[in-house]
Amino acid sequence: MRSQPPVQLDTAAPLAGTDGQREPLTFPGKEFSRRKGHRRPLIAVIAGACNTFAFAPYHYWIVQILALAILASLVIRTDRAKTAFILGWAYGFGSLVSGIHWLFVSMHQYGGMNAPMAVTAVVLLSLFLGILAGFATGLTRFFMKRWNTTN
Repeated sequence: MRSQPPVQLDTAAPLAGTDGQREPLTFPGKEFSRRKGHRRPLIAVIAGACNTFAFAPYHYWIVQILALAILASLVIRTDRAKTAFILGWAYGFGSLVSGIHWLFVSMHQYGGMNAPMAVTAVVLLSLFLGILAGFATGLTRFFMKRWNTTN
């Protein structure tokens, strides 16, 4: 197996403009997030659903840190508090719907509620409580913009 030579960084890169100034550095995820904006809430739902594995009976505590890091990176890459609210709401919904799935068993098997109604109840409860995570991320992005920490 032949090893590759180390990559040399060109510190004397050609100048971008004709006026002799370099292009400003951009955050690498912004271009991706603008083109694929419809996928961000789905990523937030999946990250929220994976958050459940941090609790009993699995106890994979690192998953919660990774899921929150994904949510934070999604929120940082947004431009508006409304978008951050939607991402937080999606994250909260994913976390809650996978975390309180036991309510379905409780209502359907022990309470005698029919299955579609029990599923609807769990989904509506998760959507409603997910608003709390939405408020947290929306306010976070609002204050980030006010205090000009990113942009």
